[in-house]
Amino acid sequence: MRKDMDKLLVTTPRVGSGWKNGEVKEHRRKSREGDYDNLPSYSSMKPKSRHWDARKQLNEYLNPLVRYLAKNCGRPWDKVYSEICENMDRRGIVQDHIFQHLFDYVECNPIFRDGKPHSTGYGGLHPLYRSGWTFYVDRKGTLREPKHRRPPYEKRVPPNLVKTDDDSVFYLKREDGTWFMVSLEDWPSDDIFAPPLYYKAPKWIVDSLGKHNISNKKVVLKTLSKKKKSSVGLE
Repeated sequence: MRKDMDKLLVTTPRVGSGWKNGEVKEHRRKSREGDYDNLPSYSSMKPKSRHWDARKQLNEYLNPLVRYLAKNCGRPWDKVYSEICENMDRRGIVQDHIFQHLFDYVECNPIFRDGKPHSTGYGGLHPLYRSGWTFYVDRKGTLREPKHRRPPYEKRVPPNLVKTDDDSVFYLKREDGTWFMVSLEDWPSDDIFAPPLYYKAPKWIVDSLGKHNISNKKVVLKTLSKKKKSSVGLE
């Protein structure tokens, strides 16, 4: 591993370093035009605004670290880690930051299911997919990169749900076999009883439509008659 890796990872300019201070530009314009009476006696080089997008922010460039890990796949992880520790001093802020990201990329204790590595985290086991930024240590202690890529996302529609051309109207069947027309409407602004969150809707509707679809919406149910079910092709 390069001895100057810590310096290489901070060569990227900070976010916002190229932004111009509008106040300073205005003062310079007045100075060029000779409008000295309206120039302040003191002016800061930093913008007065405290908004997040008006200030420079920290940045990092971690591609060299990822390339180093990819290049050393197939080698014992203990040797790779020893080389990193040999050139990095964790007492430094930047060097310690490298170790924090190192274990974000490398799963040292994966759990194997059907021969495929998984990581443990929030929500249980998660398979490790090949992304260019994901590595793991196999049973023999060798640094590896997952072979399989993440499969394409397939949005599953519940069998009791039928969509319409209107994104706010659905046909939904309850567990007892009753079909409903579900309408998602905006709460009136003057309705003091309007709930702020989705959990006010019945749980079986939340499970079928999804929390993100009915968030802050008023759920209106209407039982479908046999004639209406027949017209829309429902059993």
